[in-house]
Amino acid sequence: MPIPYKRLSRQATRLAGLCLFSVTALPVWASSALSSQQLLEQFNLMVFGNTTSYQEVAGRAYVGGSASGGTYAAWGQTLGSSSYAGLTVQGSASGVSVQNGGAVVGGAISNSTINNGSSAILGSSSNTSYNGSGTTYVAGSVAGGNLNQPLISDLSQSSLLSAEVQAAQGTSTSDYQSQLVDLSQQLSTLSATGSTSVSGNKVTFTATAGSDGVAVIDLTGSASSLLTSYGEFQFDVASDVSTLIFNVTGDSLSLYANFLAGSAQQLATNTIWNFIDTSSLTLSSQFGGTILAPYANLTNSNEIWGGVFVNNLTQYGAIRDAGFTGSVTGIASAVPEPAYGWLLGLGMLGLWWRQRRA
Repeated sequence: MPIPYKRLSRQATRLAGLCLFSVTALPVWASSALSSQQLLEQFNLMVFGNTTSYQEVAGRAYVGGSASGGTYAAWGQTLGSSSYAGLTVQGSASGVSVQNGGAVVGGAISNSTINNGSSAILGSSSNTSYNGSGTTYVAGSVAGGNLNQPLISDLSQSSLLSAEVQAAQGTSTSDYQSQLVDLSQQLSTLSATGSTSVSGNKVTFTATAGSDGVAVIDLTGSASSLLTSYGEFQFDVASDVSTLIFNVTGDSLSLYANFLAGSAQQLATNTIWNFIDTSSLTLSSQFGGTILAPYANLTNSNEIWGGVFVNNLTQYGAIRDAGFTGSVTGIASAVPEPAYGWLLGLGMLGLWWRQRRA
């Protein structure tokens, strides 16, 4: 028997309402999650665990655990567009200094200085100063320090801070780590297009692009010893290489070689060192290129030119932000969207049940 028009109209209205609910009820992280390409472009440092720093991170930083020491988002550094603050820390922060872009700290902050930009502290604040332009929100108690910005009592009073806190809380650290682990594994499957050669104490890496502009050099298995056994690196990169990828294996690696002829800075923007399974990584000399080592505990005693994406960090050398201009789009799978289709399905099931009972 056909459903009367009026009943159909009422049911259609209910269905429209359920559809609207299914969209508006989406988890906030659906719109705040970043793709792998965006992570490489927007962050100078991403640490999934903890960081202990005695140096500077020039660009935007994200710490999934706690942050102890360090200077972030340096003066004069262009952070670029992002929904994230200059420094995001999911745990507690102590002894940090943020020069630009403000901070979002999920736990308590102590003995720190935020010199410019708005800050949201979701725990307590002790002996911490907030200076320059912007506003400050502290969910817990405030003890000591200098509050030289307007203090707001609710995040709704600042659209900027609301957006930055939503970004910080919208996607879990473990999800981002899993995403970059997936990227690392996908990069590891690429066929080599370049080659290596050794002369005395020097290794020369010759990078030749494929038809897509991507050059891949294989340093897996026994070839990883080229990184740890020689004192000089020379890079011969063809002019048509848009993205250069080094695939590297080895559980514990210690690199001390010098990057010759200013090549550390030359490689900074479009190179990815993909440490596929490395758990301990030590860098003693200046290094160039993005470090993708999602399982690794990194210790660097000299400066790094490029992004750093690691499990834990002990930092003695500055990390310089050169801005990633390479591309992993097409190589990396898209950011998984939340499975919200079940909401619409549930609504339609409810509609069917109501219709049967009518």
